[in-house]
Amino acid sequence: MRIYRAWKASEKIFNLLIQTSEEAPMPGDYIEINGERYPVLSVKKTMGAVKIEIISNKNISTNYGEIVRNHPTAGKFSVIGPINDWIIAGMRLKGYELSNSINDADAIILTVPEIIHPKKHQKVLLAPSLSSTWQDLIRFNEVLDNLGITTRYDLSKPIVSKEDYIWVHIPLFESRIMFPSNFTSYEIKAGGESIILGYIENKPDSYSIVYEPNYQTLIYSTSAMLIPYDFIFEDARNLDVLINMIRLELKAQEKRKQKSIETTHDTGDLIFAFKNLDSDFVFNKVIEKISIIGGLLKERNDVNKTAILELPINDHNIRVKISISNNLLKLTITDSEKKANRMRLIIRSLINDSIRELTERKSMEEEYKKTIVLLLTIQEKLITIKDMIELDWNPYSILEELKKVCGDLSLMPKYAQITDEIINTTKSFEEIIKKHNKLPEEFKNELYAKIESWLSKLKTIALSPR
Repeated sequence: MRIYRAWKASEKIFNLLIQTSEEAPMPGDYIEINGERYPVLSVKKTMGAVKIEIISNKNISTNYGEIVRNHPTAGKFSVIGPINDWIIAGMRLKGYELSNSINDADAIILTVPEIIHPKKHQKVLLAPSLSSTWQDLIRFNEVLDNLGITTRYDLSKPIVSKEDYIWVHIPLFESRIMFPSNFTSYEIKAGGESIILGYIENKPDSYSIVYEPNYQTLIYSTSAMLIPYDFIFEDARNLDVLINMIRLELKAQEKRKQKSIETTHDTGDLIFAFKNLDSDFVFNKVIEKISIIGGLLKERNDVNKTAILELPINDHNIRVKISISNNLLKLTITDSEKKANRMRLIIRSLINDSIRELTERKSMEEEYKKTIVLLLTIQEKLITIKDMIELDWNPYSILEELKKVCGDLSLMPKYAQITDEIINTTKSFEEIIKKHNKLPEEFKNELYAKIESWLSKLKTIALSPR
């Protein structure tokens, strides 16, 4: 391999212009010069030569070198869509070989919104490419819906910073990563079973990495977060975190420990934990359930939330004492005879099912409230756009509002058809503005009519049972 030119790009990065009779190196291979090996970060082919980036703290002054192929063995990864060479280099240097087939990959990095059907053992990383548009992010939300994941990109919350770089805190690994603030990225709206792994530093409510353990899927705000800036910044841990994420084996049950379904004690106590549920409602529900299977209420104290019921078993009764404190439900069964064991199992199953039912109902109610608020917001924005059209506002402002509506609607798959209509209209609108630098009268009337139609369809779908 001949080195035609070498120049320093930054403190730790050198550019080389080389020519070789063999196949060009890959990111993650090495260049050996005077007995020392330098990792290759990127490769770009030019007319009759190849430009490569290498990591080096030394000046390169020789005219010759040798390509050393790297053969990673720790695992395989596959990429769908464009990806930065540094990411490939980092993965290969950490032992993961790039595979052209997703079938034998341990991890699949998805930088474009394409629907795939991963195997159970495969880790999927959704990381929008550096050139992704808001339309792409809407499609990514559709991919998430297709996978059965409730997490969504929140297109109403772009990640912005006055600084050159945005830092993301990763509490699980006690690390932080960074990416340039000029890349388009959006916050993530976590789903019902999501585990929050990363948030914008000093903004704990701004989620930027979410893990879906039931689907072995990681969702990133942008693929810029995967670029191993560790090579040039000492405080960044992008590459280390990326490898740890691929090896991550958190289970959904670990998250549910907070809800703690039940614990048994040798004394005959059954203890159930409930979270975010009204204690009065739980108290009444438990009494109701035990009454259904024959329990007779003997004592009840609504202030202290205690009660005693008797349950007939064959020729005698067992006493069940109920008490609630600090979101904990305790049932004490005084009869310790073996014949009461079956009833104890029935009560435990009954209360487990009741708490699970109440928790799911509460979750559905909260989600319904969020949906109603979001729909009202979208409706308000569409009505505002109508007013903007009538008042002949700046067309670029109207375009921006339409994009916000698309982003909000993309959070709700139920309205996918309307979302597609608005996206297509917005694209046409954008082309017309670029051509005329204004909103022509005929298109103004057409857009006004479409908004009326969208408002009507939103109402119809919202009132439909499914």
